[in-house]
Amino acid sequence: MQGPSLAFHFEQTLFHNQKEVSETGEAYLYAVANRLGVDVEQMKIDMNGEVVARMILDDQEIATAHGLKGTPSFIIGSETVTAGVSVHGV
Repeated sequence: MQGPSLAFHFEQTLFHNQKEVSETGEAYLYAVANRLGVDVEQMKIDMNGEVVARMILDDQEIATAHGLKGTPSFIIGSETVTAGVSVHGV
């Protein structure tokens, strides 16, 4: 919500440090955000706000409509490919 460049670097950092994310939880998210120059207080407000909730709901509706049952999932032509973890395993 605070800029595409920040979002990209945030996502990349979390992706490459999944162990820390899983072991430390939200504290790690906030530490990374702070290091990247994100307004952490605004991030917390955004994370619990209506706009983000609506975005998640929209994604869930699209996934359900296409029969996607896990992550990551891809639609290639008319084929759906799900690899990795089921929704219940997340």
